[in-house]
Amino acid sequence: MSSKIGISILAALATACTWAGSDTETKATHVERTVSPFEDVRISMRGPKPVRFVLHFVRDMPTPGWTFDIDEVSVDAETKRIVIRATEKRPDGIVVQVISPAEMTVELGALDPGRYVLECWTRRGTERPYGLTDAMVVSAR
Repeated sequence: MSSKIGISILAALATACTWAGSDTETKATHVERTVSPFEDVRISMRGPKPVRFVLHFVRDMPTPGWTFDIDEVSVDAETKRIVIRATEKRPDGIVVQVISPAEMTVELGALDPGRYVLECWTRRGTERPYGLTDAMVVSAR
């Protein structure tokens, strides 16, 4: 009986050593729901059939005059995923530093009916990589 206990203890120690030697230092320590940086999210419709959808976001920016270049909008009807990539452009010249709202308008086009995961990826300037800014579920009917 004692040999079974000894083997169990050795197995537990080996497992613990494996876990301790893994990349646990690089793993997250907690998960929380984030608050969307976008306010006043609206979807409007344009034109006769097929109806085309337009997404409107408002986001607080560090100064007045910020704009958004929509670099890419991809809609995958099979996986029901919409991905938006946008570049945030700072204003030209000197501006007062006051948090100000800026609107981003995104043409989604015609959509098949269904629920979609909509991801918005943004970057500041063209030299930086895109980062996931927000994600939401939208329903097209």
